[in-house]
Order: sequence, then C-alpha cells, then structure tokens
Amino acid sequence: MTDKHKIGTKLNMDEPFRNLPKPFKRTAQDYWQWGYSAVLSNTDRGVLAEYIVAVLLGIDEAARIPWDACDLRLPDGKKIEVKSTAKLQAWSQGKLNEPRIVLKPTKAYDPRTNTYLPADFNADVYIFCFFKTEKLEKANLLDMSQWDFYVFSQTQIMGLLAGRKSISLKQLESEGFKSISADSVASAVSDLGE
Repeated sequence: MTDKHKIGTKLNMDEPFRNLPKPFKRTAQDYWQWGYSAVLSNTDRGVLAEYIVAVLLGIDEAARIPWDACDLRLPDGKKIEVKSTAKLQAWSQGKLNEPRIVLKPTKAYDPRTNTYLPADFNADVYIFCFFKTEKLEKANLLDMSQWDFYVFSQTQIMGLLAGRKSISLKQLESEGFKSISADSVASAVSDLGE
C-alpha cells in the first residue's frame, strides 16, 4: 500500500484513474462529484456534517476514517461523535420530518488495531447538526446559516437519553437546550473541557 492510500491520508482531487479504456479520463474529483453530490440525502448529509464540524474545529487536515470508533479526534485525544438530522429530505415528502437523533451505546470498531470495543458511548463530545431549511428550492447545505448545532459532553448525553435510543429536537428545546451557530461550535467544545 502506498502512502496515498494509508488511512487518514487525503487523496489529491487531480489524481487520475489509471489504465481506463480510451477515451475515458477521470480523476478523484470526478468520482467525488459522482458519488457525493447528493448532500441532502441522509448518508451524504451525515458525512458532510462531519466535514463541517472538522472544519469548524480546525481538524480537517487528515482524511476521514469511516470505520473509526468515533467520527473525529481533537489534537488532545478527545473523541467526537457527529450526528445529523433535518426536516427536509432528498426524497419526495408529503410533510416535513420531525428531526430526531438516534444515539445509543454501540460497539465501536478500531481500524488501527482491528478490534471491537465494548458497547458504550464512545465519544467525549457529541455534536448534533440540524439542517434547518424547510424549502427545497432554498436548501443549500454549504451555507452555514442554514445549520444549527448542539454540543454536549458524554455525561450530558447519558443523562439526556436516560434509557432512550433517540431524542427529537423538540425534546431538546423542551429541556432547555439552545442551538448555536457555526461560529460558536469551537468555543462550545472548548467550554466542555473547562
């Protein structure tokens, strides 16, 4: 395996596919546009939310590790779990969804050691990303003003869920939790460590 395929190493967007039959010429960017342009879909929106949080925390230099025990890691070793939800979905809807975050203790896989960790809340920090736009024609998932964020410690999450496997945004609001904007995420995460 070359260094460019090592876990955590970013692939260059101009990296060409090699030995494609003529006349085809494609690059990694072509693949990303083909595979990840549906950012409103649940799976791609989740990856996008992880990227947005990585950017907001200044930890987007390394490539995403899809099967890691957590979504992101801070330089001090703290583990971050990112969850995404929205009222608006990529498919045709009769009515908007009730945003809900599913979160429960899970077995985590550590690709560095090829082992499974016991079922637990495996992160120190949990960040819920809510894409709040409700009209498809106005939706722009790259516009940070269309996102709200909630930041929690592991202790807060365990108390908040108290045996539940999911929580709605209505429940968060009824329990007094307020959303924050993109420019407050880094300070909210930092405040958890104090």
